[in-house]
Amino acid sequence: MNNKFLNKVADRLVKETRIESNGVYTPFFISPISLSLYIPISPLPLPSPFFPPFSSSSSSFFLPFYKHCRDVYGLNEEEVDYVWKEYGNIILDKIDNQDYNKYIEEEVKDWSYMKIPYLKHLGKEDGWYRVGPLARLNTCDFIPSPLAQKEFEIYKAYTNGKPNNMCLHTHWARLIEILHCAELMKELLLDPDLQKDDLLAKGKKGNEGVGIIEAPRGTLFHHYAINEDDTIKMANLIVSTTNNNKPMNNSVNFVAKKLMNGQAEITEGMMNACEVAIRAYDPCLSCATHAMGKMPLEVKLYNHKDELIDEKMV
Repeated sequence: MNNKFLNKVADRLVKETRIESNGVYTPFFISPISLSLYIPISPLPLPSPFFPPFSSSSSSFFLPFYKHCRDVYGLNEEEVDYVWKEYGNIILDKIDNQDYNKYIEEEVKDWSYMKIPYLKHLGKEDGWYRVGPLARLNTCDFIPSPLAQKEFEIYKAYTNGKPNNMCLHTHWARLIEILHCAELMKELLLDPDLQKDDLLAKGKKGNEGVGIIEAPRGTLFHHYAINEDDTIKMANLIVSTTNNNKPMNNSVNFVAKKLMNGQAEITEGMMNACEVAIRAYDPCLSCATHAMGKMPLEVKLYNHKDELIDEKMV
């Protein structure tokens, strides 16, 4: 393959593509493509129609791309597959951090201090998503350290390469990430750049900024705006626990319906099962709700007449 030419084709396709809040406009698709094909969505505990981003297995998306590359650039199937992957990687990086609020909305519920984020174009019911170890391992192609990569291959084989929607496998995914971190720590300790005196990053001051990073629990959104006297006039944080609010509630709901339907009282086992579902997401409720102190777990049991028949708190 002539990779130099194929890279030019990928660059050309990127230039002909634009990303807007209602979808992605491309030269090979007549109507805008839903951003759900670009942004991985893998809800729990229910199965998801998620396809890996830019996988030829999502034929409704890949086929027009293939025909366009074949007819316009004369590429064969192997060459199209190469361009497809290059194009996908570049497009994903083109979504600017500063525009996160064009794609994500935050819903407020009267029963919680924590907001529920969702993807605007999919709406409140279908637009929720998950972040953290399970989401990361569902969307990555490989892990760039040998021991973690070996474990990652075993992990992927468990679901035959398909996305893993098993809530408690978050712990498995987290262990693989910890192994990867340990391998990288060994490399970083030998990195001469870390022995230098460049400890402070400098840049042009701005009045507003957005930072998005991956933390152990998941994705963090930090959005700040300041006044002329450098005091903060606006701050919006979507921390990992907030991002996982909806799937975490869905997991607890799943456990509650499985164990508590038809029961007259709440047992310690039921409480433990609910806590297991919550712990899988490794939540920091103090961060998400801006509250201090112990966050108690309170469970109330209602009958079919919506009458409270039992409650427990730990």
